[in-house]
Amino acid sequence: MFLRKIPSGIRAVFPSYAKINLYLEILRRRRDGYHDIRTLFECIDLCDEISVRLRDDGVIKVSCGYPGVPQDEGNLAYRAADELFKLCGVRDKAGADISIRKNIPPGAGLGGGSGNAAAVILGLNRMAGLKLPFSKLYGIASSIGSDTAFFLHECPFGLGTGRGEKIKPLHRLDKLFFYHVLVFPSVSAPTPLTYREWDRKRSLRKKDVLTKSLNNVKIINSGYSRHVFPGYNGELFNGLESVAVDLYPEVRRVKESFARLGIEANAMSGSGSCVFAVVSSHREASNLARLISGMNRRWRVWTAGTALPRKQQHKEVGRWRSPK
Repeated sequence: MFLRKIPSGIRAVFPSYAKINLYLEILRRRRDGYHDIRTLFECIDLCDEISVRLRDDGVIKVSCGYPGVPQDEGNLAYRAADELFKLCGVRDKAGADISIRKNIPPGAGLGGGSGNAAAVILGLNRMAGLKLPFSKLYGIASSIGSDTAFFLHECPFGLGTGRGEKIKPLHRLDKLFFYHVLVFPSVSAPTPLTYREWDRKRSLRKKDVLTKSLNNVKIINSGYSRHVFPGYNGELFNGLESVAVDLYPEVRRVKESFARLGIEANAMSGSGSCVFAVVSSHREASNLARLISGMNRRWRVWTAGTALPRKQQHKEVGRWRSPK
């Protein structure tokens, strides 16, 4: 769509949610260097806050006070705005001031940057009245990051294939709600490094390392799990976890801490380093967060829940429990 006039000055604030991977299976390394995966995404209500103001001078500015987050073309939110305006043929005159208040730490496997990009794509499309079809938005999202397309669907659960960008929203799981405790051990886990280690161990034929999770626990009953993909039995699993615990000892320590507290249903999200637990109630989540916070003062600990479909989203978002 081509705009004759940019509606400069319009400002909007919207949430940018995190994700976790309830199931992550690495299938193979592709010729392009990426990996084919099969994953069950869950959108959770831990979120960043994105503020966007439209400009009519072609300038895109990103501001974020979180250490290490790029504030230039290296930021996925910047790339999202840039690609969207280019697609609409208005890159020379359309711009945006994008302010990001981070709650989702980078390098945690929670899709913070990808979620920011998706939020900007959806937000600008609505704010500027672009009315681009979903297929066009999807094209931008899938070119920016493997997780970005999932956030674009604004669904609680989705099946990801390809490198994660091919999404099948699982609307039959919309009534599912999970309570979580998330622990970020304050160690950033670069995705390429984790996958390179997976490749290395695969080449050594250490299949036991690549296929067995430290905690292989069912969290979804068969009535729901059959809607994910054929053969899925509802288990919590991450195929990268067994290599990540060797690369990042703090990940192992978090998992051992959950084990000492009797929490078997826990797994690493994505390529790490955040580890999450699945519990049965908000009260249990709050109590567990308090206990796990006391075990290591350097860890950041949140309670969170499944982010409901957009029209049902509630105001309460994920909270960072600061160690006392």
